[in-house]
Parts: sequence; C-alpha cells; structure tokens
Amino acid sequence: AEDMAQTEGPVSDGPLAGVTVVEVANWIAAPSCGALLADLGASVIKVEARSGDSMRYVLRSPQGPGKLGDAIDIPFQVDNRGKRSICVALDTVDGQRIVRALIAKADVFTTNLLPERLTKFGLDLNHVMEMHPRLVVASLSGWGLSGPDVNRPAFDTSAYFARGGINGAMGLAPNRIKPRAGQGDHQTGLAMLSAILAALLGRARTGKGGLVEVSLIRTATWNLATDISAALIDGVQTSTRETNPLMQCFCCADDRYVQIAMPFSETKYWPRFCKATGLDEWCHPDHPYSTVRGRARRRDEIVAALHPVFAAVPLAEWLRRLGEAGCIHAPVQTLAEVCADPQLRENGAFATVHHPTAGQFQTVAAPFNVHGGGVHPRGPAPDPGEHTEAVLKSLGLGEGEIAHLHQSGAVGFVPVPHTPLSRWTAKL
Repeated sequence: AEDMAQTEGPVSDGPLAGVTVVEVANWIAAPSCGALLADLGASVIKVEARSGDSMRYVLRSPQGPGKLGDAIDIPFQVDNRGKRSICVALDTVDGQRIVRALIAKADVFTTNLLPERLTKFGLDLNHVMEMHPRLVVASLSGWGLSGPDVNRPAFDTSAYFARGGINGAMGLAPNRIKPRAGQGDHQTGLAMLSAILAALLGRARTGKGGLVEVSLIRTATWNLATDISAALIDGVQTSTRETNPLMQCFCCADDRYVQIAMPFSETKYWPRFCKATGLDEWCHPDHPYSTVRGRARRRDEIVAALHPVFAAVPLAEWLRRLGEAGCIHAPVQTLAEVCADPQLRENGAFATVHHPTAGQFQTVAAPFNVHGGGVHPRGPAPDPGEHTEAVLKSLGLGEGEIAHLHQSGAVGFVPVPHTPLSRWTAKL
C-alpha cells in the first residue's frame, strides 16, 4: 500500500488558521495539546523559562552514529512541533508584562502551572479572564482547580496511573508496572484539545471565551469509566481475571505473541476459532465446551489446553489461520513493527518534518484525520528562545527595548549548568 505519511503544510492552512495560542506550560501533557493545535493550523507561541522547558533532552533519543538524536531532541519534537519559542523570566516585572501583552493578543491561553504559581507570576486565571472576556483560558493540572490538592504537583505516573486507578485496575503489583512516557499525558492533552475546541465554538456563537480545565486524574476516571461506573454503585474492584477463553494472549512457537479478542456474546466466533486451531470436536453439541456457559465454567481448563496448541506453531502461521477463519486477532508488535505497519502508514499515522539543520525525519502524526482539512505539522519544534526577538518585535518593541530586556535578565535562553539541556548547548 502507498505510504500516506503526512508532510508539513503551510502555517496559513488548517481549520484553526488565524487562531493564536499562548502556551505557558512544560513537560508533556499541556504541550502535546499545543502541538495538536499547531497541527490544526493555530499559531502557537511557547513561553519557556529562561532555562528552557524541563522536558528538553530528558528522554531517549535514537541511538547510533549519525542518528538525528545526536542533533535534536526527537521526543521533544512530538509535543512541540510547529511552535515559536520565547524564553521569559516570569519572576520579573518585565517578564510578566511581556506574557500579559502576548495573552492580550491571543485567542487561547494554555497553562499547566499550579494556581499559586500563576498568582505569583501575575497570571491569576480569574483576573486574566476578567481582563480578556473573549479569551479561552485552558488549565491542565494533576488534580483540578479546586479541592485540597489544587497546588500539589503531579505527573501522570502519580495522578493518572496510581491515584486515578489505572494501575489498580490492571491488576499488577505496583513494582511490576512501568507506564511508558506520556501515556496519561497524551490522553489528557486530547481532553484539553476537545475542551478548547468546544470553547472556541461557543465563543463563535456568543462572543465570550471562558475557562476550561482538565486534569490527569479526571482523564483517568474517564478512561476507566466502564469499570468506575459500576464501582460507583457497589464499590467493588473489577476483577482482572478474564473469564472468556477467547479474550487471551498466547505465546507462539517463535516466542512471539498473538492476542485473541472475540466476545462471549457472539457465539459465531467459537466455531471459527475451533476451525483455526484444529479443535473442531470442541464444537460438537455433546462437548462440554460447546456452550457459552460450559466455556465460562471451564475457562482455566480451556486456556491451559490452548497454550501448547499455540506454542507448536509460529506467529505468522497463526495470523494466517486465524485470518482465514474470520477470527478477531492481532499480533503483539514491537515498536519497530508498529513503525513499519502498512495499515498505520496507509492511514497517515506518521508525519514528515523538515528541520533546518538536522534534515528530514518522521514523527507521530495527530491521532485523527480531518479529510481535506490540512492537519499536519507546521515545522519542527523550536530551539529554546529561538523566536524571542521576533515575538518581542511583534509586540511593537524596538531594538533598544529588546536589548534592555536581555540585559536585565527578563528574556533570553540561559541553560542551567550540568543539565541535559546544557550539555546539548555545549555541543553547538
């Protein structure tokens, strides 16, 4: 199939062309929303601390000589592509004045700073909304904007996976769980995007913006809503024991795994599965496995019998047999296999980005398509403070004023010594 990887588009196209976003946020969750807003055509100005976003150069980059990871921060590119960056000291009067001036010209203001920090930096959300009634203000936090933990820091490992119930619902011992970087963050970033788009649509009708808020812990409860809705009634922890023998993962002869996924309620799948596995006798009316009730009662017995059956045949052959029989299944893929998956490529799951010094590379595209809508990256992630002068000039500041801001320490990138970002800077 043809590789439908998306390529960069002009800044002026896209459903959100003409929308200006000011992002005062770091790490992954809120910035990932900003990246999607940029993909949709918005102009996104990323306000970083003078030391740069704390997320820069802390995750794994591609290994080996000549790899892009030696030149740019590949994971950071995902959540910050298509933005402009200005480094500002928010603890200075001039720095706060600059950010307020940017917000005054914006349509959307996104932040993941805790309320007490926003107040400290002169960015109290209620005050910002009073000053700019058409502005959409979007807050992303660990715990929400009210309650005893409102000013408590969080990452997705604590708020989303642990306290949000995800880890407990998976049924694994806490020390055996290793969530991957950004799993809960990216889910919450999508929630933030949805809320912002709804607020922009509302503003188009009423002329008024407003506050939208999302949190890591509430996104977790929504993702677990099927289980939590029942627990709200009876308080029972959902069992992680799968009673359906056709909802299992089996190891094949080549130590690869295949996931079987067919519901109990659809009885049509049992004969198909028996045919694929060569166990047609299990479908005979007199066999104890022939009924849904019989299979539920003997689940452990059936699964134990199936393990050696699957272990005798390699994965590729199982995929062929199961596919020909009409069974719902999928291979458990490695990351390299996901990257090469023709189904993903056919549907535009990856995008090509052009970097001015590192060249061309592929990244993960937005998790949706708007056909004909021009949704794709608007360029690479910026270097820290790369657009500081240009953004300040857009506010009407002259060369002398900008020079004074640099000299006073209100703007400009200054890496903290002995950090991953400072080591990258030393290579330049």
